[in-house]
Amino acid sequence: MRVAHEECSVTAILLSYLRPENIQRIFGQLAKSKYIDKIIVSNNNPDVDLCVYIEQHPKLTLIQQVVHYPPWIRFEFAAHEPANYFFSVDDDIFLSVEQIDLLLERLFDRPVVPHGVWGQRIVNTPKGLKLVDGVQGQSRSVDVLNRVYACTKEHVLNSFKLLKILGLDHARKIGPFEDVLLSFGSAERPFCHDLGVLEECDSSSSLEKALHMKPGFIGLRQQLALDILERAKDIPWLEPERCTVVEYLSDYERFLLET
Repeated sequence: MRVAHEECSVTAILLSYLRPENIQRIFGQLAKSKYIDKIIVSNNNPDVDLCVYIEQHPKLTLIQQVVHYPPWIRFEFAAHEPANYFFSVDDDIFLSVEQIDLLLERLFDRPVVPHGVWGQRIVNTPKGLKLVDGVQGQSRSVDVLNRVYACTKEHVLNSFKLLKILGLDHARKIGPFEDVLLSFGSAERPFCHDLGVLEECDSSSSLEKALHMKPGFIGLRQQLALDILERAKDIPWLEPERCTVVEYLSDYERFLLET
């Protein structure tokens, strides 16, 4: 007998760029999930032959890109897949199969919002609204999910609609900020879960490999999130509470932000 939720079919999407050595390990845990039927692995770096790094598997669909692709392509795949549920994880974090299945069950239980394990929040500060990093090890709503994404087809399609609302004619212009658009693809804020210790790759904060370490990364993603808030009245699915910032930094957090 199939347990609750096992009738739910999930397509996972895994992108490879500068960490091909991590892909087999991450894929292996995704493949063990009782909910994931298909795993699309996109090699976004044509300078690397990913066949050297990943083994054949019945759930694997490997796509070797002929041009360099930004992370946004993960949701282009999702938009054209027949599944209604999707799971995507960055290549610098190692979830166990238990963590993967728990997160998917949270999505099945509450599919109105995307779910993850890492996020950012928009808060009030004396210098205006700021996007603050580092929400992890907590079960709470966030404004932007990072690194791990469990979502529905509706969330994905809404992120494409946001492109038009923002006046962007192609997803490639978003670059590495697709998580911001996905996070505003639901009426309510996405939810971040505490699923225990999260194992990270040693290169997660590498100047050579980590996108978030690139010059301008933080400022550009913050501006995109604030631009969406300013256009909230033009986004039909957003509830008013979704774009109302009520959280303030604590004195200690404010000190860290301003020093």
